[in-house]
Amino acid sequence: MALVRNRSNLTACSPTNLPDWSALIPVLPAEGARRVALYAALRRLIETGALPPGSKLPTTRDLAARLGLARGAAVAAFEMLVADGFAVARTGAGTYVAAEVPRLGAPPAPVTAPPRPKAASVLPGTLGVATADDCTMLQFRSLLHRHLARPEAAHFSYGDPQGNAGLRAEIAAYLRSARGVRCEAGQILLTSGTQQALDLVTRATLAPGDPVWIEDPGYPGARAVMEGAGLRLVGVPVDAEGLEVALGEQRSPGARAAYVTPSHQFPLGVTLSMRRRLALIDWARRAGAWILEDDYDSEFRHAGPP
Repeated sequence: MALVRNRSNLTACSPTNLPDWSALIPVLPAEGARRVALYAALRRLIETGALPPGSKLPTTRDLAARLGLARGAAVAAFEMLVADGFAVARTGAGTYVAAEVPRLGAPPAPVTAPPRPKAASVLPGTLGVATADDCTMLQFRSLLHRHLARPEAAHFSYGDPQGNAGLRAEIAAYLRSARGVRCEAGQILLTSGTQQALDLVTRATLAPGDPVWIEDPGYPGARAVMEGAGLRLVGVPVDAEGLEVALGEQRSPGARAAYVTPSHQFPLGVTLSMRRRLALIDWARRAGAWILEDDYDSEFRHAGPP
């Protein structure tokens, strides 16, 4: 009892001690390094203003006894607070909260993406929305299961930058037989979609400021890619035969490229006539220009060959 009374007297006579620090004793997690847990808890009290600048922290011996910690853990936590600028140690006086410390303000508002339309509310013909019948999905799941049941080593490493060699070979064979396109697998580059393909081709063949013919009306995704690349777009009207090549030559005879959807023009659906195709190729040869053919919907035909 005498020891308790003596200690209480010493505490009451010390002007630097907090009147009652017990309400601010941090709550430490049950697991993890004790020095790190104590440091994080004290730092939180300082950042939130529970321990105001200039207030004195308890001694490491007292804090370790209250929390049941080794004194070394309390000393290490205090040293971390001092090193990070949250506290200052005064020789012979103790450790105090630093005069200027960062404060935690109101938490930032959560960043939320704009709501996307539900699948059921998407209208037929909406851009960027694909559909698949039950039979196709069943076959896809079967193939996926077959290949993932015993995956090859190639599935766990970086693949060919041009795309899977086997798939490119099959595409080349299909194009030769069904479309009459003379090509080899090495000439095919697989991309994640039309937008990436247009972006790669545009940046590889053209320079910012180059004039480019583009169908009017035409595919807005292509316009966005080319405007993003800094190209100067020249709208060329589309009629029942497709792109009006003669008008394109009048508006920009020195254009560096022409973007067309000849098989199934977007959005009018017309097919570029043979007369216009030959005229377009003739202009490209004379102008030294590129023809960027977007083979949009070419397989979608009600009658007749491609």
